[in-house]
Amino acid sequence: MNDLEPFVALATALKPWRAQLVFVGGWVHRLHRLDRRALSNPGFAPIFTRDADVAFGDRAKLEGDICEALLAAGFSEKFYGEDRPPVTQYSLGNDHDGFYAEFPPRCGAAG
Repeated sequence: MNDLEPFVALATALKPWRAQLVFVGGWVHRLHRLDRRALSNPGFAPIFTRDADVAFGDRAKLEGDICEALLAAGFSEKFYGEDRPPVTQYSLGNDHDGFYAEFPPRCGAAG
């Protein structure tokens, strides 16, 4: 799976919120391997997922509009789920099986 470029696009779009976010999930294992300080061969393959998981603190003060930043970076917005409002999924390109990031309704838009 070659989705490092889309991940970099996501990280770049989220740069204004860098102090309030953390990447979690499968991408953490993959990013750790890119760090020169990491073990050169941990003895197992990294976890691969199609999505990137981003976490913000419950009380994080988010200035600006994350949704608009993602759209400006070329991500497309789709809504999923039965909840109202639904989960928002942001993906790059037209590939249904490609890279994406999911956010709470409207990206937890800052207010």
